[in-house]
Amino acid sequence: MSNAKDFTYTSKMSELADWRPEDIEIQASKVSNTPLAGRPPLPPPIHLPKATPSPIPNLLSCHYRQWGYHPDESPQGQFPAPSKPVYTAAHLHLISTFIYFSLHLFSIPPSPWINTLHRNGVRVLGTFYAHGNAGSIALSRLLEKGSEGEYIFATQLALIAETYGFDGWLINIQRSFPGEHLVPDELEAFLKELRSAVRELVPGGLVIWFDALTVHNQVGWQNGLTPLNAPFFKVADGMFTNFGWWEQDLGGTRDMANTMNRTPEIYTGVDCYGRFGLGSQDGRGFGVGKVLSLIREAGASAALFAPGWMYEDFDGKDPESIDRKFWVGDGGDAESDPVKPISYFVSEKVCGGPEFFFTNFNRAFGKGWWVNGVKSMDTPWVHIGAQSILPSKYSRNTDKLKWSFTDETAYFGGTSLNISIEAGSVAGGVDFCPLYSTAITANGSSIQVAYLLPERPPIEILEGEVVGVYYTFDATQTKTLLPLPQGPRGGWKTTTFLPIAVGPNERIIELGIYYKHRAISTSTGFKVLTLGILHISPIPTIPERPSRITEVVSFDKGDGSTRLGWKAYKCYFSPAMRKLRSVPGCFSGKTGDFASFLVWRGKELVGVSYCLEYDVPTGVAVGDWRVDGVTWGGAIVKGGGVR
Repeated sequence: MSNAKDFTYTSKMSELADWRPEDIEIQASKVSNTPLAGRPPLPPPIHLPKATPSPIPNLLSCHYRQWGYHPDESPQGQFPAPSKPVYTAAHLHLISTFIYFSLHLFSIPPSPWINTLHRNGVRVLGTFYAHGNAGSIALSRLLEKGSEGEYIFATQLALIAETYGFDGWLINIQRSFPGEHLVPDELEAFLKELRSAVRELVPGGLVIWFDALTVHNQVGWQNGLTPLNAPFFKVADGMFTNFGWWEQDLGGTRDMANTMNRTPEIYTGVDCYGRFGLGSQDGRGFGVGKVLSLIREAGASAALFAPGWMYEDFDGKDPESIDRKFWVGDGGDAESDPVKPISYFVSEKVCGGPEFFFTNFNRAFGKGWWVNGVKSMDTPWVHIGAQSILPSKYSRNTDKLKWSFTDETAYFGGTSLNISIEAGSVAGGVDFCPLYSTAITANGSSIQVAYLLPERPPIEILEGEVVGVYYTFDATQTKTLLPLPQGPRGGWKTTTFLPIAVGPNERIIELGIYYKHRAISTSTGFKVLTLGILHISPIPTIPERPSRITEVVSFDKGDGSTRLGWKAYKCYFSPAMRKLRSVPGCFSGKTGDFASFLVWRGKELVGVSYCLEYDVPTGVAVGDWRVDGVTWGGAIVKGGGVR
């Protein structure tokens, strides 16, 4: 496989054949440490009529940006980073599956993408892309068998997914197999064996077939499900259709998929660059709603190709506003807006798992890095893998209480959440700012909050005002209000509410902030709260016996550069930790009780690691190194120095 410093890919079958799992011992940073978080189904609202037609069941996002593999996707991130916009997937509550696509024959997703997507409950697939002369050469070997009759490359692909920590493969064959004939049964058998091997090694693993090669061994895009590609779809977990479809193609696809009882497993392709077909021309950019409306009527799922188009089409100008409008709208009434966002058509997914929820609102970039409210790095940075679970409920223009990101301060990372009252007259009472849709069974759990009450002149502090966290139960749709302790303003505070009293089979389906106040008239609006952490844990308190981190070992890699290494040891005597480790998303087979590590040189924070090593950047002098661990619930465990 490729020896590229930060990424793993290849265009040679010989490299794939020779690859062994132990090869990762020299490149641990390329391996994901974050398990796929459980994602329970979104509870339906009990007081609202069922939507007609039903929303698109699943959305696949195929990430392709300028041939793939960029410095801002590197495993250690960029500390410092260039001051330019960076593409991130900010609306993961709408995405079920993410494919990393590049022009290489085999593309393994960069570990930062896997970590962030898994944290948000999104499956991640690599790509086998057979095209051009290299594709023809690859296909001449793809169906080779081993001494026991197994398909060699089916085994290798499954092992690679298991080893690097992603969830399966997109198989995209854009060339004919060499020779006059392909026996479809043989390719079907290969796909069936690949699917079986992936499922055995990767819980919840997937194999998706791309609509290109037909049973006649010809590349003939069907732009839907037909008898020419149905045999391959039959032995895969889904099919990503080509983009050149027209409305009549959807009807034929729906009818055939219905006979197989698999309509939601058809991912109807939409090219966000709008290069050909209805799935492209009308689906370009903000026109995506036109084609998603048709896909929704057909009952199929959808697949967006290159949804990062706005970063290229708009030359990086105001990308966050454009991205928000594309995915969730600009806060107006979607019903009356002729340009409807993706969220209008797609089934929303819950945030967090069935028992555990944690966010520090960190995005994949920032102007500085804060640790427990203290600014520890004062330089721009980028790390795709540092993105937390971001709010899924977006404020509407008519809302009086709204949230917004701020990078001026944070509790941990580079971002926190401001909650503000809009300018104008607001009647007295309670205003709510929803943040997340969840499905948490939380009986006996605790809620931890890190927050900052903004400093305001005494005249602006309203008598009797209360700000706090609320959560909503599914069974009764009632909100439980948890007022935050007030105290001195201007500094970060933490508080823990425990235990949450939830009835049998009840779930928390919404988390947010509320603000109780008397009548307000303000010409400018004002902040009422800055939120740094929101954490629901099945254990009531921080474990009394945290795991520990060894001293750091520094060694020369042999090329003149330095690598730091350390180990993380579990505490076996803590009942709380044993309970937490059994919760999906709270323990890693690679890094144990720690989600990440902070790398310090003296008192200077120099980087973040998601494995048990760190390559010292060129130009950084050898110094007094220390590594601290950050648990899945955000607690920091001090580590040792250099041995």
